[in-house]
Amino acid sequence: MEISVLLFTLILFLVPLVVLVPQKYKSFYSFGNVLITSFLTTYVIITEFFKHWYYFEEIQRIPLIGNIEIKIDPLSAIFILMINFIFIMASLYSIGYLKRQKNERSLNINFIAFNVLQISMLIICMIQDFMPFLIVWEIMSFASFLLILADYEKKKTVKIALNYLVQMHVGVVFLMMAVIILQIETNDMTFQSLNTYFQSHSNFPMFLLFFVGFGFKLGFLPMHTWVGDTYSVVPSHVAAVMSGVMKKLGVYGLIRVLMEVQSDFLQIGLFLLIMSMITGVYGIISAIMQKNIRKSLAYSSMENIGIIGIGLGMGVIGHGVGDYALAFLGFSGALLHVFNHSLFKSLLFFSAGSIHEATGTVNINKLGGLFKKMKFTGVIFLIGSLAVCGLPPLNGFMSEFLLYSGILEGMNATHLMSEIGLLIGLLALSLIGGLAIYNFTKVFGLSFLGTPRTEKAELAEEVNYFMLAPQILIILTIFSVGFFPKLYINVVGKVVSHLVHQAPIFTIKFFNAAENISLMGMVFCAVVIVIYILRTLAVKKNGITEGPTWGCGYVAPNVRMQYSSTSYAHFFQTLAAPIVVAKSNYSAIESNNIFPKSRAFETKIEDKVRKNWLEKPVQLALKVIKKFAFIQSGQTQSYLVYALLFILVLFLITFFKLI
Repeated sequence: MEISVLLFTLILFLVPLVVLVPQKYKSFYSFGNVLITSFLTTYVIITEFFKHWYYFEEIQRIPLIGNIEIKIDPLSAIFILMINFIFIMASLYSIGYLKRQKNERSLNINFIAFNVLQISMLIICMIQDFMPFLIVWEIMSFASFLLILADYEKKKTVKIALNYLVQMHVGVVFLMMAVIILQIETNDMTFQSLNTYFQSHSNFPMFLLFFVGFGFKLGFLPMHTWVGDTYSVVPSHVAAVMSGVMKKLGVYGLIRVLMEVQSDFLQIGLFLLIMSMITGVYGIISAIMQKNIRKSLAYSSMENIGIIGIGLGMGVIGHGVGDYALAFLGFSGALLHVFNHSLFKSLLFFSAGSIHEATGTVNINKLGGLFKKMKFTGVIFLIGSLAVCGLPPLNGFMSEFLLYSGILEGMNATHLMSEIGLLIGLLALSLIGGLAIYNFTKVFGLSFLGTPRTEKAELAEEVNYFMLAPQILIILTIFSVGFFPKLYINVVGKVVSHLVHQAPIFTIKFFNAAENISLMGMVFCAVVIVIYILRTLAVKKNGITEGPTWGCGYVAPNVRMQYSSTSYAHFFQTLAAPIVVAKSNYSAIESNNIFPKSRAFETKIEDKVRKNWLEKPVQLALKVIKKFAFIQSGQTQSYLVYALLFILVLFLITFFKLI
């Protein structure tokens, strides 16, 4: 049976049946649907795709749409496998994460939307026609909107979810504009029509429309204003899916467009490079200023989208100047980082969910000392933090190594603009990497080390095995990329060969270098394990003596004397002033106030771009709209007059042939 028929059958019949399942088994039923969906699509890839390197079918005579082409090529296959893996992990995690949820209606909506989200994302990776592509894209956005509304009883959550939905629709408007232009110019609305259009038109304007359309999903600056708030309220397993794989469909769409580009390579490449650098630096600076772990991870996702975009920009520039080593390494690094980010960012959101489950908060200033209470979660979060910082021997290092290698190779080019762009890209990557270490030192150190700041942190306990198991599986995959990079690079190379048809042989030296680094990483890990075993045996033999931490001569410390998230990043506020606004809520103690009352100090971080570019225009629009509130008189006669006036205007326009 055709894969498309099976997927639509799942949506129409199996997924909605979760409402009939007893509440304690709903999560298992949803997990079963995820497994079935993943098996069907993975089975097609294994049995059909790996034989012929493509899979094709056609659904005919769809009402109002016509025929739909379903195709799986190397690019689709990578994204499908990535989507399936993260959804399986997230669904397994949700069994333990949602077991305390008692609202059956919320659970039904959550599980139906979760299954529909997976299926819609898989279909997006297969479909070749723009009209059904946009329809399924809207289904995906609406399903994620419902998942954000998990805690729909809170007005703040509803407001955040609506903000997300509106911005996703704005992105779709730009995609529709691009598709309409394609239909007018080529009389076709498939991805292949892009090739026809690009051959006879300037490529950059059309690419710009697609970039903005997909950029809202990716969270490129300034289309990122939904990111921070959304990830702060969405359930952790959903945040892992949204950040880990759903956002990457924007990358999928951009690569599809780039595969058809015929000219303006240097313009497009430099534009991608500059926008990505700004987004990456902005994202990590904003992440440092956050005291909410989920918000920090959300802005860190912007940083990684910037890194991926830098790789794509490098690839396009290399193609434009004829430096195919730069092109191959840029595209390879970007695609490998797409996969790597799906792993370590999902892992970190799962760990944040574990912290929330154990303590009821993800506010760094209310945590501390968790490593003694939650050793597994602490180690998991530490590994995820090292991976996202791009440190060897973990997976993040391998993709960034390819990007650095590509930039250094491209610096030998003869085109001045490309060399300047790559030099700035090198500086941006270095800055992003350094700031990422600073950020995750803060998040991990203040959350897991030190002394518990609240009673809930003091009483925290390790989470259940359903929540730990998927995190361990992801860690194993992370190490597999770090230890065996050539295996993953070869798979990525199958996709890149469709973008760079003249991949130079000498790029193999960079892949071999990555493999040598991985061998050194294995040796390092082996040494660490041996030292840990020897230490454990020594401690077991001699025992452990516990005592107070040295207080530097002061023996009455208070938990409030520790660094807070705000104080840790205090000196950084000056540097971040052009990007974020730090407002402090504190009443100063005056000199004549002998017996001051208790005070609280709180710092609120606001996104300056969001405040100036989104909130102010919206407020201005609301003021203008309110001036026309008199139209809503509440009288039936008035509304009848409005209808008659509208008909009269239409008659006059038609009579005088104004349209």
